Amino acid sequence: MRKYVVITPNTDITLLERYVGVDFVGVDEGILVAHKNGVKLKMAISDFEKVSLNYVLSFMNKEDILRYSHENNQSRYEKIASFLAKKGAEEIVILAPLRGKLDHIYNLLVYLKNDKVKIYLQDSNNMIAYYGVGSHVITRQDYEKISIIPFPEAVITMEHVVNPIKKYKITFGQNRALPNQILERIAVLKVEEGGVLAALEK
Repeated sequence: MRKYVVITPNTDITLLERYVGVDFVGVDEGILVAHKNGVKLKMAISDFEKVSLNYVLSFMNKEDILRYSHENNQSRYEKIASFLAKKGAEEIVILAPLRGKLDHIYNLLVYLKNDKVKIYLQDSNNMIAYYGVGSHVITRQDYEKISIIPFPEAVITMEHVVNPIKKYKITFGQNRALPNQILERIAVLKVEEGGVLAALEK
C-alpha cells in the first residue's frame, strides 16, 4: 500500500515514531520541522512564502520539491491530498491540520469523503477519518475512545464496543456525537446508509 504521512507546521514530532516504511511529505514550515528532527522527506511542498526555497534546496533535490499556488479556494491540505492521490497514494495521514481558517477546516473535512484515497487527520489526541456505506474495521491503536459524527446523516451499527449500536439513525444538527469505547483491539463500524466521521480520542 502506498502511504504518505504529511508533516505540517504544527506536527508533534513524537507522532512520527509510529510510522515505519512510509513516505514523509513536508508542507510549508513542516519541511523545517522534519529537517530539524532528522526526518528524511520524500517530497517538500510549499508556496515558499514563509520558507526559503534556497534553504530547502540545500538539503533536498530540486525534483522532490513542489510549489503550490493560491489560485482557487482549496486549502493547502486539499491541494496536497489531491496531488498525492494523483501520485498513486492509497492512504494519506495529515498530521495536525485542524488549525487555521474555519472554512478551510470544513472543506478539508468534506474532502475526507474522497473515494479515491483514504485520508486520516491526526494530532496528539485525535485521529479522524470518513467512513461511507460498508463494513469497516477500526483499530484501537493507543486511543481510549471513539466518537461517531453524522456527516451529514447515516444509519449505523457498531460492534465490539462498550455500548453496541444496531441500525441507529443519526443526523447532523439533530444528534450529538455518539461516544463509545473499543473493547479490545478493534471495533466494527457498519454504515448502512450515508456516511460518518469517526474520531479516535485519548
